[in-house]
Amino acid sequence: MVDDNEINRKVLARQLQTIPSAQLTVVTAANGADAVDILMAQPGIALVIMDIEMPVMDGLEATQHIRRLEQQRGGPRVPIIGLSGNARQVRPLGGGRRGRCCGS
Repeated sequence: MVDDNEINRKVLARQLQTIPSAQLTVVTAANGADAVDILMAQPGIALVIMDIEMPVMDGLEATQHIRRLEQQRGGPRVPIIGLSGNARQVRPLGGGRRGRCCGS
């Protein structure tokens, strides 16, 4: 779970841990750079939930970096779910952040 807001990290981590059949271990990071470091150090992570807008390295840049490293290593791609707390008018697919998300 990657989010620059500590409260968001705590809330989502608690929500994920309440799924009785999942038996999840939740690892958190405060920015995309930390997430990349954690994923490279702990290759068994099964899913990433990543905020799109963060300081240091945003979620889109982190996802692109992770995908390059996965390709170089030849391993499987970890699913990455992007999230955002910002509500905006949706742009056509292929434009702006939405297009960047779908391409990652």
